[in-house]
Amino acid sequence: FVTNHSVLKQEHFDAVAACGPKPMMQAVARYAAAVGTPCEVSLENMMACGLGACLCCVEDTADSGHVCVCKEGPVFNINRLKW
Repeated sequence: FVTNHSVLKQEHFDAVAACGPKPMMQAVARYAAAVGTPCEVSLENMMACGLGACLCCVEDTADSGHVCVCKEGPVFNINRLKW
C-alpha cells in the first residue's frame, strides 16, 4: 500500500497530492489528515459530457452539497470531500 511506504516515516511533507483509484486516494487522505498535512486529490469520476449537464461526475462535498467534478474540479482539497 502506498500509505505503508518507508518514505512517509523518513520525510516530512508540506503537502500531499494524489491521483489514482478512489480507495487509494481515500487512504492517502486519511493519512494526510492524521498527520496534519494539507492534501489535494485529483478525482477520476466518469465524465460523459464535460459540461456538468449529465450529472455523471457528481461528488458529494461537505461544504456545498454536490459538485460536478468536470466543472469544479477535478482537483479538490480533501477537507471539501465527504469521504
